[in-house]
Amino acid sequence: MSHPVDPFASTTSLDDEGPNPFADPTPTRTTFPSSARSAPANPDARLEELSRRERELEARERDLARQQEALATAGKANWPFFFPFLRHDIKGDIPELSQQLMQRLYLLWLILLGTLIINFVACIFILLSGTADGGKDLGASIGYLVVIPVASFFLWYLPIYRGFAKEQSLFYYIYYIFCGFHLLFSIYMIIGIPSTGSAGLISMISCVSVSFRG
Repeated sequence: MSHPVDPFASTTSLDDEGPNPFADPTPTRTTFPSSARSAPANPDARLEELSRRERELEARERDLARQQEALATAGKANWPFFFPFLRHDIKGDIPELSQQLMQRLYLLWLILLGTLIINFVACIFILLSGTADGGKDLGASIGYLVVIPVASFFLWYLPIYRGFAKEQSLFYYIYYIFCGFHLLFSIYMIIGIPSTGSAGLISMISCVSVSFRG
């Protein structure tokens, strides 16, 4: 005789029956962002990059301050000191990296001026020595002393000054052209052809020979 089935009797749980057929068989993985998986950057390289950018910013700030100072003082004549008629400020107008070179070029121009003064004095002694062309040499040396400093300043020194100050290539080309003439003139003065106003080698040798004969 069969017994009635009790509908309220306890049944076996799903866990006891075996694996859940609806469960995902793939095991769960914990994912991380790609930035977290990547290896950390080299700290020394990062510090070097930050230092380089900081130096670039400082250089830009210095150039900006220099330009602002130049604009504030633009138009103020300060050269030459005894009769100022134009602005000449290497530390204020020229970038810091080019200031030393610009100072050397300015010294070169001053040496040219001093050489012409010495040449003028030497031509006076040539005249006093009794050479035939002493008067011509003295007259030409006076012309050199008046013309050459002004011409060299405006034709090759001022263009290279403005080239560094304004960073324009046209001024550099002008400098190269007229500085070449300056070098040729220097060679011509060293040779010292008589009656040309140059107390160079030939003129001095001629002067000394006249003195010995006298």
